[in-house]
Amino acid sequence: MVDTGIVMPVYYQNPNHLQQAILSILEQTYAAFRFIIVIDGAAEMLEWVRLYTTDDTRVEIIENLENLGVAGALNVGFGNLLTDPDIRYLTWVSSDNQYDGQFLETLRRTLRQSPKEVGLAYSSFRSIDDNGTLLKSETELALLRQFQSQPIENILDSSMIGVSFMYRKEYALLAGGYRYAPIEDYDFWLRLTEVCGARYIPVELMNYRVNSAFSVSSTLHSAEKHRNWRLMYHLTRKEARIRRGIPVETTVLFMSRTNDDSEIARVEALYEQLYSNYTLCFADLTSDCSIIPKVSQIPHPSVTYSWFPGSNELEVLYYASQFITTPFTFIYRNGKFENDVELHFLSAELRKLQPGTLSVFQSADRSEILHRFDLLQELPLGNELFKTAKLTEWLICHRQQLFGGMRE
Repeated sequence: MVDTGIVMPVYYQNPNHLQQAILSILEQTYAAFRFIIVIDGAAEMLEWVRLYTTDDTRVEIIENLENLGVAGALNVGFGNLLTDPDIRYLTWVSSDNQYDGQFLETLRRTLRQSPKEVGLAYSSFRSIDDNGTLLKSETELALLRQFQSQPIENILDSSMIGVSFMYRKEYALLAGGYRYAPIEDYDFWLRLTEVCGARYIPVELMNYRVNSAFSVSSTLHSAEKHRNWRLMYHLTRKEARIRRGIPVETTVLFMSRTNDDSEIARVEALYEQLYSNYTLCFADLTSDCSIIPKVSQIPHPSVTYSWFPGSNELEVLYYASQFITTPFTFIYRNGKFENDVELHFLSAELRKLQPGTLSVFQSADRSEILHRFDLLQELPLGNELFKTAKLTEWLICHRQQLFGGMRE
């Protein structure tokens, strides 16, 4: 019985890469599959697809007259497979990757031998360039395997599933179709792992071609494209937390007194953080509200803007603290993040510390995370992650001496 279905969306592609991708599927050790190739608004590719499939009866070719994008092409292809009563396992493959001969057999066997609640199997993979040259050392591959082996719950921080996978049809029907270009896979994994478990195979089963001429990754190099990708990445995680009933953990208070480019760089560094379970309150302290128009051009799904002309940072902090409902508050004021995991590690550290802990922050050389355990005589306004209750307590205790006759 043919129980496995594969979809390959094809837009414009290097014919040599397309040939390698198609042949690597047709030459799989497990051969009982339906292979649907969706030519997505690129009629010129039909001749190449027919040439490389050589009338293989397992292959079905669908032509979209218009380019629907990856998500649209996948939904067209899977539309045929999801209605096939014999199909039990599904995957999709790219038109420029190379798949090891045991790719299908290994993923399918893992699902068949797993408990029914395991609906997704995924493996590690190698990265190659346009010429097929391996891009990662064995040490780097080992680090990737370690990253992918973390608990599936961590998918809300980043996708460890990658590009080598197979899933049960019954759970795909529950999760729904593909959407949200250009992060179709990640959005789908978030919805799929809400209805089933996953199992990781720490073995490389394919070669992933990075930044080839016609790949999606090659289109994300411009600032505009990258910002759009990042917006969708944040949005799909925000929606997933809402679906899962996970409350927002942190309020980031970003106070800015200048409208120069360094502030834009600081915003970009925040939005690049691996940690995303926050809402951003951006406070413009300029006299002419000149920074908000610049920052608002950088899209993000969880940001609000306020103007405080002539105010100082402590006044803004005191005002904002009356509306913060998240357990953590991050004051983002000096410098910018140097890498994309700083807020992730700070929040993980504060989460596990004793109730009496006030805050955590990085040492000046960023070599360690330091802690504050007591209420302070003077509140430092640097980059520091506070327990909101402790921060509010400090502000209330020192309100009179700090602000005097400040209007409440």
